[in-house]
Amino acid sequence: MAGIMDMFSVELDEFVKDYDDLHWDVSFHGEEYPPRIVMEQSTPPLFEVGADGAKTLVPNPTIQIIGRPETEVVTTGKLQISKKDFTKLTNRAAALLELFLHGFMQERKEMEAEKE
Repeated sequence: MAGIMDMFSVELDEFVKDYDDLHWDVSFHGEEYPPRIVMEQSTPPLFEVGADGAKTLVPNPTIQIIGRPETEVVTTGKLQISKKDFTKLTNRAAALLELFLHGFMQERKEMEAEKE
């Protein structure tokens, strides 16, 4: 099991580095089910000016890839990414989440085998 989680850790680090270079802040949330990868596009702060002249901060665009039996992708904000790059990003993140879940299930099986 440790081998799977080591491989996951290495691949997650490479994923974070690759997308950090493309101006995305990447975080992994695996403490509770379902695990997810949250990506926030690093852009300078943008403000919308309302009719009354008030400025409101526009939140950065985000992508959440949620690892369930059927992978879910949730986007918020105005993304500036090509369809090809978006597909590549989500497929790579989904593969990472599958690897994490596989390692988690393997660990669970090993713990149950030790109890017997």
